[in-house]
Order: sequence, then structure tokens, then C-alpha cells
Amino acid sequence: MGLTKGLTILLIIILGAEGKVKIGIIFDDRIVKSHKLSDYLAKEEIEPVFVSSANIQQSNVPHKLKDVMCIVCISRNKDINDKTSKLGEMLQIPVITSSPNAAPNGKFTVSMYPDYELANRVMVDSLKYWKINPVALLYDIKRSEQAANLQSLARESNIRMFLMPELKMEEEKSLSYAAGELKRSHLTAVVLLCDPRNITTVMDHTIEFNLYDVVDVQKDEDLNEDPKEWKWFALDMDFEPKPDCTPTLHGFVGFVTKIPDRQEVKRIEEFKGEILETGQKIHTQALSNNYYANLHDMFMVLVRWISTKHDHDRERLTVKTLREVRIPACNGNVSKKECTLSGEVKFGANGTRKVNDMKIVDIKKGNTELNYVGEWTPNLKTRSAVTQMTWVKCDGRQKCKSRKTTNRKMYRILVKTDDEPFVIIGKNESLPVEKRFTGFCIDIVRELAKPEYMNFNYTIAIQTHGTGSVNEKTGRWSGIIGELIDQKAEMGTGSLTITAQREKAVDFSKPFMDFKMALILRKPVEEELNMFRFLDPFSPIVWLCTVMAVFAMTIFMYIVDYLSPYGNRKTAKEADEPGDEFSLYNSLWFATASMLQQGPDNTPKSPSGRLLAASFWFFVLLMISTYTANLAAFFTNKKPKNAISNLEDLSKQSKIKYGVLKGGQIHNFLRRSNDTVYKKMVTDMTRFNSFANGASKGVKKARKGGFAYITEEPILEYYNSRSPCNTMLVKQLLEAKSYGFALAKNSELTNKLSVNILKLREKKFMDERYTYWWKARSECSTTVKPIGLDSMKIQFNSMAGVFFILVSGVIISLILVVVEVKFKWVIDLILEAGCEQCTDYNCDDDESYEYMEPAVEATTPCPLKRVPDVYSNVQESKV
Repeated sequence: MGLTKGLTILLIIILGAEGKVKIGIIFDDRIVKSHKLSDYLAKEEIEPVFVSSANIQQSNVPHKLKDVMCIVCISRNKDINDKTSKLGEMLQIPVITSSPNAAPNGKFTVSMYPDYELANRVMVDSLKYWKINPVALLYDIKRSEQAANLQSLARESNIRMFLMPELKMEEEKSLSYAAGELKRSHLTAVVLLCDPRNITTVMDHTIEFNLYDVVDVQKDEDLNEDPKEWKWFALDMDFEPKPDCTPTLHGFVGFVTKIPDRQEVKRIEEFKGEILETGQKIHTQALSNNYYANLHDMFMVLVRWISTKHDHDRERLTVKTLREVRIPACNGNVSKKECTLSGEVKFGANGTRKVNDMKIVDIKKGNTELNYVGEWTPNLKTRSAVTQMTWVKCDGRQKCKSRKTTNRKMYRILVKTDDEPFVIIGKNESLPVEKRFTGFCIDIVRELAKPEYMNFNYTIAIQTHGTGSVNEKTGRWSGIIGELIDQKAEMGTGSLTITAQREKAVDFSKPFMDFKMALILRKPVEEELNMFRFLDPFSPIVWLCTVMAVFAMTIFMYIVDYLSPYGNRKTAKEADEPGDEFSLYNSLWFATASMLQQGPDNTPKSPSGRLLAASFWFFVLLMISTYTANLAAFFTNKKPKNAISNLEDLSKQSKIKYGVLKGGQIHNFLRRSNDTVYKKMVTDMTRFNSFANGASKGVKKARKGGFAYITEEPILEYYNSRSPCNTMLVKQLLEAKSYGFALAKNSELTNKLSVNILKLREKKFMDERYTYWWKARSECSTTVKPIGLDSMKIQFNSMAGVFFILVSGVIISLILVVVEVKFKWVIDLILEAGCEQCTDYNCDDDESYEYMEPAVEATTPCPLKRVPDVYSNVQESKV
């Protein structure tokens, strides 16, 4: 709509060969509807690639827009327009923005509005024209840069402009505080710098703070003086006030780039009908026709710019050619369908729109249309269309009836990162507060916010510096404590430990949880398969000495029996018996049998031998008794290795390093303590630099092994219940502590908050939420095996070595049997061979020939020729 047929035909001819032109559109669905806008652009052979303004920071957006020729931003939000400009600069794609009073951010950006420097110049010229001096400046924190520029221009023009506290539109406290400061300043001329849709909100807060108190009116009348006149100015009046809000905004003066006439309003309504749904027009009432006129002209600029593309030369479609686009305003010489709705379109070298004049308007009670009162031009400056401005006196303004009001106060609550499960922060920043923030403390806040308790609204802000610590040189606090001291928030929550040092700086509520310190470390690795665990009761040295004792007893028994006149050897010799009961072989068997408590075959006869045997048997008795007792203890006592029960045990060992949060309250406690154990721990942590930067990092390090992290027990209990479930806790360390809500010093909320926390504790609310966040959501098994007979049973793994020795003995015995049979067979062969040699020798003797037995009888086995009788009485050696 609003484009010439010739331009459309030209586009079809140029683009027909290669299809539609892709254009990226960052849009706010409260301003346009994507499917309606898609149909509108399809008529111009444009293929839009839509990205919601809420998703502009998603990682896939650059990839989605990499093939577009241009990016269009349809949003009044300055931050969204700035992010779109940065996106275009990253992709090196031209960008067209539509945010009023915002200078283009980047060399690839073109703005459909003039920059804020022009608006500031118009404001200063108007103040000089009406001789308004001094003046107060109320500004949104998002427009701090523009506010600084405006104050600088006012100073150059000798206008005293006083900055009021910056406004945070989402915080009720900030608005009320600024209204209070404005009242205390006694200034009645005010310049308001904010989004035009927030003007009503600011005015309502000034009314709530009795800024226009009728008492002042009565006082002025008693002094025969005129009541105070309030002069309110807004740099941006590009909006349409609601009928019920005109009494609130009565007398407001501001500036717009153009006031559309009736024909232009009709064309604007037709354009809105093409890009909006019927029911949506109600919700866009705050957006002026002038804004939609600029939106219409933005697409005209886009189509005119694309028409400069010849021979498919993409290189011509640059930001330079975009800034060269010129479209005239409607007048008698230009067709209505070929001209713009917002005035002549042309751009400056920096990409901002050039305008020839600015319209000065104000708001009248009961009139939703902006009233023209003057204009500004670069040459003539400000000119008034009325003979005299009528400023609004203290007549008791009324709040906007259509604006929803509530008695619930808005509190800003601070939380810290890495504070699970007290505060769990979602990664998606576009989510509302109730969905992005969860956790134990958030549940408490939601419960306290209910009408039956404290009845308040809240916003949650993240403090990246944690709870905070004090700078010993300057005495300044950082983190949550520092912001509460500066009164930038009402309260802080999370794992905020109540300490004496912190209590001096801020107030704390009654505790909502009590705890002690604990440490977390990796569970001991399960013992590997040990088939010879039955050897554990004795050390290798003891086993070696036991074996050596057996061999020593063998030698001593042999020597004593050999030397004693009453020994087995001597008595056997006298009785003409072998006497080999205590040879070396039999002595070894005696010692071995005695050691195994099986009883030897023979016992010593001599007193010396019996004393030696008794001593050995006593030694065996003690060894067997000790071994048996310790063996039972080793099998039944399954205490894990490297067990640590307190900080003293931890400090005495060197295998496991340990650490705390550097600068945290535990670190400060250990550092200031005079206890030798704590001093040693601080020294070791400093020497090995084993401090952690947070609970999650400390636990992650502990899960790898060789490290123990010390902090509050509730935090570690939560991490101990999370996968991979390979950690264990040592609890009840140091003295008891408590968590509480932190508030500004002497806060009016302290007592009320403490009372309601006690109510929640009495109702077991804290216990219920603790069970949910710590136990019900546990990822690890909490089943504990009962201590009974099963835990005392000896497993096969521990006794496998015994069976191994038994099987080994059987196998060796079988092998030895085979060796013995083989050895006996070899001996028999040798003996038979000796017999045959003897027989052959006797046959060669002529003298004995006649005495030989017949040949038939010679086949019988030859008897073994024994040694001469002279050796018959000699005792056989047992060696």
C-alpha cells in the first residue's frame, strides 16, 4: 500500500529472474503481526525472515540472517535497536531502525528518526524562548547519555538544569524516590526524558507523592500570590494518551516530527489494517499515528533502495546507497501514493534522518489528540502558535483511572550466582522472573509475597560479586552487602550467612535455616580383587620371619638331637636301630607339622630337645592365636581407607589437598583464629593455592579426587545428592551458623520480615521445601543397608587365595607323583642293566663255567649283588 505501480513493475522486472529479496525483520509482536506483515511485503516481492525481538540474543540468529540483504528493526525499545545495529555490523549488512531519539549505533545503520542531539537542541531553544530557568531533569537510566548531552547544552545556554535521581521504570521505589527528591528541590519546571509510554507512570507517582499538594495552593492564596505553575516538558511526545489519562497529563508540552492531516491519518489507518489484526489496534493505542507513518515510510525506503539494484549487482546495495535514498513529502506536485506519510525522507552522513522542522504540541484535558502550539526550525528556532502559553497550576491532578494500581509495594531482591539450590538461575534471560528464578529461597520469597504475609511485588537482580567482602583499606563492601548499604535494593537472599562483621554493616532477619560446616571429598575407591587377603593380618616381614623360624627350628632340632647323648640318634645306635627320627628331612617335617598344629610323627627324647620343642610350640600357639584374631577382624571390619572425621585429621595428612572459598566467611574465620590447626590449614591452602572460586567449582574439583572442599553443610548436601554420586561428606565441623535475609541498615522491613519467617518455620514450610529441594530431587540412591549378618559374611574374593594354595598343592602333588614313578622306573632300568653286566662277566670265567646254572634258569632276574659284609654294621646316612 502506498507504493507506485511503476515501482512495483520495476521491481518485478528486476527481481523476477532471481526471485524475492530476503529481508531480515526484528519485530515486536505488540507493534506488528508477522503473518500480516509477510502478506503485505509479498506484494512487493520481498521475502521476510522474522526474528522476535525477545529472541535477538539467541546464538542461531546470525546464521538465520546471514543471507538477507538488509535488517529492519520494528521496536521502540532502544536496547533492541542497538542490538540490531551490532548484529548488522557483525554481518556487515545495512540496518534500518525505528527508535525515536536514538543515534545510529554503527556504520551500517540508518534511523527513521532524527538523533537525540536535535531533540535536545529543540528543548534548550524552547526553554530559552519561554524564559524557563532553573529546571529539573528527570530521566530514565536507559537514556543517561542523552541526559548528559542535554545538561551540557543547557549549561552552554546559561540554563541551570538540575539532575534528579535516575529512574528505573520497573522499580516502584526508584520512581517514588525521584518524586520525593523533586518535591524537596522546590523546582516547578521539569523536563522528562523517557519512553513516551512511561510518561503516565511517572506522573502517577508524582501524584502519589503529593507533589501537587493543595495545601500549597491554599498557602499561596493566603499570601495573595498566584498558585504555583507546573511546567512539564517531554522530549518525545510520540504517543496517543488514553482518555482517562488526559487529566493526569494536562499541560504536558513536547515535540514530534510531524502532525498528520486527515488524509494522511486515513492512509495510516489503512496501513495499520494491513499489518495489524483487528483486535490488536486496541493494544497499540499508546503508539501514535506518527510512529506508524514512519513505519510505512521505512518500507518505502526499503523498496526504493532495492530498486537501485541493476543487473543483479548486489554490491550496489550498501549502506551508502541506502543513505542516498530520497523520498519527497506530500504536496500539490506529488502524487499521494508516491509521497511519504511522515514528511520528507532524507538521511545525513551519520545515518540519522534530517528534518526541516519540529512540531511543538501539548495535551489538553479530555482531548486524546495532541494540540499544536508551535514549531521549531533550524533558522528561526522556537516559535509559538499561541499568544501566551497556559501552564497548569496546582489544581490537584488525578491519577490515570485506566492504569492499574495496587497497594502492593515493589521490592528489589538481590541474589548471587552459583548458589544452588537456594537460588537456581535459568539461562534464558527473556523468561519472566517467576520462571527464570527457582530454588529454596525463591519459594520463601513467593510465600512471603502473598497477601496473608507481607503482600508485595518484587523483581530479582543478580549480583555477580556474591555476598560481598569488605575492603580493609577503604572499608567499602562489595557484592550484595555493598548494594544494600547503598540502598540499591531492599533485601538480599540466598545462602547469606549471618556473621558479626556483616551484622555491623546491614540488618539480618531471623534465621530461616541453621547449619554447621562440612567438607566434601571423593568416596574411597572400592578395594581391588585380592585373592591373598588372608595374608593381611601379618605384614610381609612377619611372614618372612615365621618361615625363617620354621627353617631355623629344623636345623636346631637336628643339631640338638645329633649332639645330645640322650637324643634319638644316640639311643638308636646303642639299640642297633636306624635312629633317623630327627634327620634334616624329618626335622623339617616336625617344624612344619608343629606350625600347622597337626602334630609331628616323632617327639624329642632328650630334655634339651623337649625344651626346644616346647618353646617352639609356645611360639606357634601365640602366632596362631594372633593370626586367627586379626584374620577375623580384617574380614569383618570394612572401614573405608583414608577416613577423615574432623579438620585435625585433614590437616595432619598430605595425600588430600583441601580448600575453601577465598575471601569467604570460612576463610576469614580460619585466618583470624588462634587455633594451631586452623593456622596450619590456612598456611597449607595459601602455599598450594588450593582456594576455590565457588561451591560448584570446589565440588567439581573434589569429585576428581585428591581434594576436599569445605563450606556450609546444606550446600554440600545438595551437591552430594547430585550425579555422579561419587562423593561423601564429613559433617559437624566448626560452630553452628545460620542463614537469613539481608536488608539495609535500619530497614522498616526487618521486623516484619522476621516475624513472617518465624511463622513459616512454625508451619513447617521450611522443612517441607527442604525435603523437596534436597531429598525429593536427589539423583543418588539413599538406601542404607542394615548392619547384620550379611555385612559380616566373608566373600569368596577374600578367600580365593586359600583355595588357590589348595589347588596348587594338589596339582604339584600330582606332578610329583608322576616324577616319582618316572624316577623309580629309571632306577629299575639302571639296576637291571647292572645285573646283566654281572652275568656276562661270570660266563667268561673258565673256572666257574662248570658251576653256572643252565641257560634256561639264567633268564630269571639276577639278584642284586650286595656290598661286602664289612659295611653291614655301618649306619646309613640320611643325608
